[in-house]
Amino acid sequence: MLCGQDGQRGQAARFLYFGDLDWEGIRLFFRTREANPSLDLKPFVSLYRLMLELAQSVELPKTLDHRGVIGPLHEFLSLLGIAEESSLSSILAEGRYIPQEIVNYQEAAKILT
Repeated sequence: MLCGQDGQRGQAARFLYFGDLDWEGIRLFFRTREANPSLDLKPFVSLYRLMLELAQSVELPKTLDHRGVIGPLHEFLSLLGIAEESSLSSILAEGRYIPQEIVNYQEAAKILT
């Protein structure tokens, strides 16, 4: 999670969440937001969009999590501004996921600076 501040006195810090694109990662975002209602917690949209873009050109790993955990995918995609019929739906349905490590340092640095 990254934290940024607008610099205005009394303004709450804004946190950007970033993690694996899998059921547990999606569920964890919502659980964290629910457990901390006073935080301005949002998904790091530009990094997630980059993850989806990079995932198109590699074979994605199979999930190691076989607990049957699911999360509110439609709501998460909506927060990213992505249509529900996104490739992520198919990836998750195939039992695969996009690890956050798909974004290397150089790519992340372009977004963060």
